[in-house]
Amino acid sequence: MRRKNLLAWVIVLSVGIIGTVQYHLAQFSSRFDTFFGDRGDPRGIVYFCEHWYQSFLGKADLLSPGLFYPTKGTLSYSDLLASYAIPYSILRSLGFGMFSSMEIVIITTVFLSYLSCFILLNRALHFNLLPSCAGAMFFAFSSPKFFQLIHLQLQFVVCLPLIFLFVILFVQQSVTLTQKRAAALLSLSGLALNIQLLTAVYPGWFFSLWCSIFLILSLLFQPSRLFIFSLAQKFWPAITVALATFVLGAIPFMLVYFPRANAQNWYTYSNVKEMIPEWWSLLSMGDGNYAWGWLASNVRPKPAPVYSAELTAGIGVFTSLAWIGMTIFGFWTVVKTLRSRSEEKGSADRLDSRRVYLLFLGLMILATTLFYCIGMKYGNGHSPWTLVYHFFPGAKAIRAMSRYVIFLTLPMAIGFAFVLDYAVKRVLVRQPSPARSALMFGLFALAAVGVFEQFGRFKVGGTGFSKKAETAYLNAMAAKLDGKCAAFYVAAKPGDIHGAAEYQYDAMMIAVMTQIPTLNGSSSQFPPGWFGVYNVKDPAYEVNVKRWIEQNEIKGNICRLELSPPVEAFSGSAK
Repeated sequence: MRRKNLLAWVIVLSVGIIGTVQYHLAQFSSRFDTFFGDRGDPRGIVYFCEHWYQSFLGKADLLSPGLFYPTKGTLSYSDLLASYAIPYSILRSLGFGMFSSMEIVIITTVFLSYLSCFILLNRALHFNLLPSCAGAMFFAFSSPKFFQLIHLQLQFVVCLPLIFLFVILFVQQSVTLTQKRAAALLSLSGLALNIQLLTAVYPGWFFSLWCSIFLILSLLFQPSRLFIFSLAQKFWPAITVALATFVLGAIPFMLVYFPRANAQNWYTYSNVKEMIPEWWSLLSMGDGNYAWGWLASNVRPKPAPVYSAELTAGIGVFTSLAWIGMTIFGFWTVVKTLRSRSEEKGSADRLDSRRVYLLFLGLMILATTLFYCIGMKYGNGHSPWTLVYHFFPGAKAIRAMSRYVIFLTLPMAIGFAFVLDYAVKRVLVRQPSPARSALMFGLFALAAVGVFEQFGRFKVGGTGFSKKAETAYLNAMAAKLDGKCAAFYVAAKPGDIHGAAEYQYDAMMIAVMTQIPTLNGSSSQFPPGWFGVYNVKDPAYEVNVKRWIEQNEIKGNICRLELSPPVEAFSGSAK
């Protein structure tokens, strides 16, 4: 048995490593010189993690990174990245460079996402090895998440399976569970959500919305409603402790973000509407998808929408069709369970009641599909999301809507793994024979197709850049700054071809390297009156910079840093 378990873990880890290598093939094939995404947002994540490291060393104020100078509290302009920043800082202290440290953290995080989902499926839900590995791969290496490698914070979904894991263990053990252990399991679930929110807000917020939909559906039906009420009645002391623990764990999040929770910092619905997926988004897996890359360019409107990259939210044609089948199965399960529910007293809250188990499975599937339906745009640009935007807490701070698919791959993975596990068990009870072997091979091929549909490579945008060339470029630019500068701003050389965001991130990286604050910056939020400083090549740029200096009464030597020669001139450093 011990040897069998060891072999199983060798298979699990090997599958995870293969998936991780494929997911980060650009990094592995370049001997880790190619960094993720483009020279925009990925460098912003590096900047904020480096700022955390500098604050740990006592060289910076954690809450006020040196961008948008002299604005204070700018840490709240982005995700907090806590679970990235801590291991990143450890790696930096061990001598790794900024980009290498971030690379190690991201690759490890993706692998751990696979591992945490596998543990949920295999250890908590007791699915067989094949369904657990396939479901974990679908979640950790999904196409929607892969094409968000230009937004590295979205790679942190490690905690989402752990939230499910601890709640499921609580329910499974509720018959014999003590209040103390119940409080521990529920508190761990809440703390996992705290950690998720302290690192990347979007997946945690989408999880909260999905939970609300799932709870509403669960309360509509008597068996699930009685089951929830019976657990709440029995474990109200443990639930109270867990809620208190969650609130305490949320204090850092609230201290950072609540001061900015006002209408001035909310997105308008017209702005959000641009990023709500349409029908073609479900068939778009990116031009580089191995199986369906050709389809993306055919279904995408022409000319392509401004945010077409954000609207790349497909999970594969066969997988999408399978989920339609899962939705029918979920509806059938709910209807059948309600029709056949036992009249025996107390049956509604029995832990081993397959009726209740299947009912919650069906409700999970329906909640996921309903989320999809709410989060889509229909004829003439109308979407039910407008109700979420106006009435659900925090919705007005959420702009990139299509990212919800990243979270939804978790309940989808559970649903797919359940069906595959059921099929595997039905096959395994048969006597060994060629027919049984053929059936098992067919199930393996089916799982492989679903996983393969997620794989691809970047062909349009986000193809990566050389760490060596980037480091050489930043070092050269940083060396131009006079140590007597109180702050600086960057300027572009006439004829330079780079976009506005690249210059802003150049300034941020140079600022964190030199510990000289910059008037420039880029994030999901901007200080009032600053935006004229964004377009470095605008003829009015210098006037806008001067206005910002006067408006904020900035004193001291404000240096002007011309970014020349461009990063392409340092490409020889990558050889």
